[in-house]
Amino acid sequence: MGVGSLPLLRPMLATLGELPGGGGWSYEFKWDGVRAVVYVEAGEVRVLTRNDRDVTGSYPELRALPELLPRGPVVLDGEIVTLDGAGAPSFARLQQRMHVREPAPALLRRVPIHLYAFDVLHLGSARRSSGRTASAASCSTASNCATTRCAHPRPGPTTAAPT
Repeated sequence: MGVGSLPLLRPMLATLGELPGGGGWSYEFKWDGVRAVVYVEAGEVRVLTRNDRDVTGSYPELRALPELLPRGPVVLDGEIVTLDGAGAPSFARLQQRMHVREPAPALLRRVPIHLYAFDVLHLGSARRSSGRTASAASCSTASNCATTRCAHPRPGPTTAAPT
């Protein structure tokens, strides 16, 4: 079962293991948010958690995505985050929004969200079958299509692995 004409896609989750040797690796920031797969198709947005729970209504700000993304179906793997006054991620603030199905305008203003895109899982007719298989540069380029005019989806910082 998918979303619209799109197949159900899963985010790549961190796993415990040995650090890889050599160069070419990077580490992503831990955002302390809600992991989400965001489906955008035919002007509609659907947001699923990593456990396939539909949380679209909790984050109405993301309804603007169809106007900001390239045409055609798009699926983003990202993290929904709120920031504190210093700009640091705040899970405590996000909890004020997490289980509210239809947040009031006052709550939307008080606890704004951001979508930090880790990966583009589907863009137009191209599907990334196993996630994160393309280079970081191509993912960043596709993610930037979604970020140039929008405060919501944005690529997160990465740190190069020591060599």
